[in-house]
Amino acid sequence: MNGVPPERRAPYVIRLRGPWHFRPLKRLGTPGLPESSCPLPAAGTCRVPTTWAGVFGNDFLGRARFERRFGCPSELAAGDRVQLVLQGFDGTDGVAVNDVELNTPAGCGELIQVDITELLSPRNVVAVEVVALSEPACCRIGEARLEVLEHDS
Repeated sequence: MNGVPPERRAPYVIRLRGPWHFRPLKRLGTPGLPESSCPLPAAGTCRVPTTWAGVFGNDFLGRARFERRFGCPSELAAGDRVQLVLQGFDGTDGVAVNDVELNTPAGCGELIQVDITELLSPRNVVAVEVVALSEPACCRIGEARLEVLEHDS
């Protein structure tokens, strides 16, 4: 293909910017108030990348789930692979595709790259649980994308 060796071809990229549905799950560490006396922020939608404070404001520390629906990339050939790539998601504490938990590193902004080819169906959901324990303005909800890696033909 255009004189470029197959092993050097760039992946086809599908950005998963939005809409992402978010839902606060649990409030953590509100000084002076028991957890049950503080209501959770409302659920809603957002585009990524963004910040925790941009979604929830500066008064909510805790756990939230971000979900994004997507279709299976079209025209996948036999042997093509699809990777989910998350970059700059601070406080990631779990990633799932179609309710299957993926083995991913927890942490601050780690690059997460997972082959999800075998998990794909015509309609899919990626879910990311994020925990913000301090400084909501600094907690990033980063970029998400699919990378289609073509099989050598």
